[in-house]
Amino acid sequence: MRGYLVDTAANMIEGTLQQTIIGRDADLNLSTELYDTRIPPGETLKVTFSHQIPDSAVSLVVSVYVEPDHFYTKFYKRTLEGNGSPLSKSLLTQALQQSMQSGFSIFQETIMLNQ
Repeated sequence: MRGYLVDTAANMIEGTLQQTIIGRDADLNLSTELYDTRIPPGETLKVTFSHQIPDSAVSLVVSVYVEPDHFYTKFYKRTLEGNGSPLSKSLLTQALQQSMQSGFSIFQETIMLNQ
């Protein structure tokens, strides 16, 4: 999830990007959970955009981007660092490319600012 301010040319204003991750991640052998920020069923998440609004800001852009293969992307990258047969490296490279292309946007809204 991310939010940032934009100027009249629709460019992101430097230093205004705020991001938060909603999800769960573990180390590659699944023995240690690194974080779990998932939203339980029936609950909500409130995110406050707290930034000084410069005069050049005309709108706030809020978006949600989903990376369903985040863990696998990490796994394939790490596995490719090791030794393996040319065939396994080729298959892992193909899987890595596919996992990196699985992300998609599920929400984006531009909110005009009244200054």
